[in-house]
Amino acid sequence: MSVLEPLSSTWIPLFLLSMVVTSVLEYITSWILEKLFDTKWWDYSHYKLNIKGRVCLLNSTLFGLMGMLASHFVHPFLMKLVTWIKEPLATYLAMGLAVILSVDFIFTIRKLINFSTYLAKLEEFNETLKTHFINEAWFNNSLSFEEILQNLREKTKQKSDEVTATIMRRIESFTNAQKKTISFINNFPTITSNRYKSQLEQLKELLKKK
Repeated sequence: MSVLEPLSSTWIPLFLLSMVVTSVLEYITSWILEKLFDTKWWDYSHYKLNIKGRVCLLNSTLFGLMGMLASHFVHPFLMKLVTWIKEPLATYLAMGLAVILSVDFIFTIRKLINFSTYLAKLEEFNETLKTHFINEAWFNNSLSFEEILQNLREKTKQKSDEVTATIMRRIESFTNAQKKTISFINNFPTITSNRYKSQLEQLKELLKKK
């Protein structure tokens, strides 16, 4: 709020500044996440008046309105509440909130890393399947990932070797991790990735079926 404080008593200037500040933050955040994880977590390309899909006029307008309302109504209320809370309770509450925010930040970063790791392993696994089963009559690149896995399960009942057994163990581990990954994609429906494009499409198709 300190950035908006000089204009806190205004309406239109405050609205415009809120739009600019939040849009810059959203753009920078999108750029950093894409560079770190090679993934674009949200994409506004389908909206009019967007900048590289990272920010768009609609969201910026909403952010401007929320910033204006927060400055005029929410912030004054919270300041009164903070003034009302006496020491040492105020210090304990501040420390508690800081811990909660820190834990949430750590878990969020961990989820982002796990998601990127899963996509990388899925890409590697797809290549392993192609290398080992490319000459099999049942293996077809046009099949979905789920169909290939189903065929694999059927084949392991007929054929058992160390490589196939290893692949089946990996399938089970992928199946367990897949639930969390699909839930993650559900939270970011416009997520895209240049490097893991086909893997994301597989998971999005599976999400649609579910």
